[in-house]
Amino acid sequence: MATLNTNAEKAYQAGFTPLLQQTMSKLRGLITVKNFSNAEEWYMNQIGEVSVSEVADLTQATVLSSATTARRQITKSNYYYHELVLDDHLNDMSFDPKSDIVSNILRGFARNADDLIIAAAQADANTGKNGGTTTSFPGGNTIAHGSTGMTYAKILEGVEKFLEGDFEGDRVSLIVGPKQATELLNIDKFIDNDFNRVQASDIVSPMLSGYLGSLKLGIAVDIFTSARLAVDTDIRDCLMFSRNGIGLGIGAEPTVKFVTRGDLNSQTQISVGAIMGASRLDEEQVYVLECDES
Repeated sequence: MATLNTNAEKAYQAGFTPLLQQTMSKLRGLITVKNFSNAEEWYMNQIGEVSVSEVADLTQATVLSSATTARRQITKSNYYYHELVLDDHLNDMSFDPKSDIVSNILRGFARNADDLIIAAAQADANTGKNGGTTTSFPGGNTIAHGSTGMTYAKILEGVEKFLEGDFEGDRVSLIVGPKQATELLNIDKFIDNDFNRVQASDIVSPMLSGYLGSLKLGIAVDIFTSARLAVDTDIRDCLMFSRNGIGLGIGAEPTVKFVTRGDLNSQTQISVGAIMGASRLDEEQVYVLECDES
């Protein structure tokens, strides 16, 4: 005879709990974001620095100068995700899974935005009135790995490059991978509150923090972690940039549609689409810090 436990009830959760994953964009709030839903492309007009000269003789003919101007183009692409939800699935469940499915899809679009931003940092950019000139990422904007991981010296070198360009902003962002985050937390200069004022409450957030103001450099470096940075043969490309260094163009935020598929026995299809594009906007405001992970 079976024990009474044979008749025990089983309880199941109503709804889905997402597995471990990045649920929102970590980088979108750190760059320039432009909405151009009513245009095919978006252009940022650029103007370069000028130099002035002494005029020794005011009776001489005027010497004209011309500032260098350019345009940087952001084009947009369509991104879609479709998932079919069968009536059999809905009838066999004690809850409606559609909202959980939509939320899960939207997390994928948030990660896609970060991927676009990361790729645009080093990709060729389109310059010119109609974006017809290719501008490559300068080789001098890469701080070589030197067979080492993330070091304090590399961060200082990155800050120095901004200062060499007379950067007048108050902060830049440094995006590092998980291994580099561990390395930073083992650098005395970062974990010494008297030196760098890193608070424990910052470490548990996506931002590790890291303020170099104590060095009187005048630039705050906000350090964020992302596992989506590119890795090539154990070398991870960490990114240091200002808000004006990279742009994300939004043609349409992720839009959810529920479609009845007449060709599939009137089953429900969940379709989510977005229109986005990204580009590097200023070569002097984007740098790569190579880190060896071998």
